[in-house]
Amino acid sequence: AGGGDDGRLRVCVVGGGFGGLYTALRLDELVWPNGAKPRVTLVDRSERFVFKPLLYELLNSGAEEWQVAPRFDELLAPTGVEYVRGAVRAVDYESDADAAGRAGAVTVSAAGDGGEEEIPYDWLVVATGAVSRLEGVEGAKELAMPFGTLEDARAVRARLEALEARTAGGGAKPTVVVVGGGYAGVELAVTVAERMGPGGALVRLVDGNDEIMKGAADGQREAAKSALNSTGVVCQLGGYVDSLEKAAAPEGAEDDAKVIITVGGEPIEADAVLWTVGMVPATTGEGGVHAEVSTDGAEAGADAEAGDKAHPHPFPFPLNSRNMIEADATLRVPGFSRVFAVGDVASADVASATSSADAPLSATAQVAFQQADYAAWNLWAAINGRQLLPFRYQHLGEMMSLGKTSGALSSDGLGLLPEKLTLDGLVGGAARRAAYLYRMPTNEHRAKVAVSWAADPLAGLLDMAKDRGAPMAGELAKAVRAGADAARKSL
Repeated sequence: AGGGDDGRLRVCVVGGGFGGLYTALRLDELVWPNGAKPRVTLVDRSERFVFKPLLYELLNSGAEEWQVAPRFDELLAPTGVEYVRGAVRAVDYESDADAAGRAGAVTVSAAGDGGEEEIPYDWLVVATGAVSRLEGVEGAKELAMPFGTLEDARAVRARLEALEARTAGGGAKPTVVVVGGGYAGVELAVTVAERMGPGGALVRLVDGNDEIMKGAADGQREAAKSALNSTGVVCQLGGYVDSLEKAAAPEGAEDDAKVIITVGGEPIEADAVLWTVGMVPATTGEGGVHAEVSTDGAEAGADAEAGDKAHPHPFPFPLNSRNMIEADATLRVPGFSRVFAVGDVASADVASATSSADAPLSATAQVAFQQADYAAWNLWAAINGRQLLPFRYQHLGEMMSLGKTSGALSSDGLGLLPEKLTLDGLVGGAARRAAYLYRMPTNEHRAKVAVSWAADPLAGLLDMAKDRGAPMAGELAKAVRAGADAARKSL
């Protein structure tokens, strides 16, 4: 029972982030008995997968958009995974799913014409991730700039370019405030300060805690403090954001985007407020999975309003107090035997996933990577009558970007080292890039990025030689870039 017109079982994966995309790819890679490979369909409202840990590189020219945010149709072309671009409107689940041999359907609003499409499924994986939530602070939703999606990165980059142009024209030195002293806030603050250059902007990092990156490895925190200090970032800790309001523009001023952000009772006039806190699971009408689909070839912002107020919660599955979909130790949703949930949206059985029951899983790409492997195997096992495996998380370490070429990586080698070893500076940056290159979603994309990243340093050195009076070096740099581009296109 079940299956489409061709008799193949149908697996629908909702959400194309790390959890969803990597689950779909693993399902495609598994060996299926008797050639009974299911039809896997990936649904996402964006046309691009976003490798979020590399978003910072889009602000400092450390990476190109095609490297960080490849198109789904290009990524999935060499695979058997089908891709549907659309925003989820409803998810139905049949009460007699096991007896009927089928589970239900996902209704999406397709991109472009706005019409609805129904995608029947026999098995479902929900991996819709998390979205920025700015409603908790007065004025934040209207005046702060989140940093979690490709569109967010584009908007922040455009704002920084405008501030640079204003300064070059003789304008006052801008002030950029980054809210959040965790990994994301520190990485963003260092990236912005490095891009703007010494004396190019006053970058403030504000956080309510009394220190940055609480809970991080000591080596990571020390590397972060050193990077913040060397780039001139001012840390303002121990005070929470009270409100944001639009500043009164002086008469005749061309730039009226100034914001007054009040932190711990102290007002600060800022030219940009970048927001890195307040992520919530994308299960409700606050944005994310069923936000409106844009028609300009880019995803709608993560804080977009729900497209249809009549569907504030498209999933019929149980949610916990944090609006995460409940899942058992095998990542299966209780009471819905044909549904699995992974990533930021899933509340997995923590006691089974870690060595300590009081250590909740962080909403990180590392967790989603590992859950994708388990979800794919367990779905395969459920279909083929094999034993499902409880998810167990292995913490591989922490990585962060600390500028265009610098970074930090800390790890205890899965417990083989007596304490965590931290690599920072250029070595840490290279190690981080190598780790993320290994984690690229497909072999084809990995090869393309590797060719480009290998050519970039050589071309950069030749450009420097040209600037120092070696005209032939410029021609060689062009040749290196052209060769890398040709090699990438041939892969």
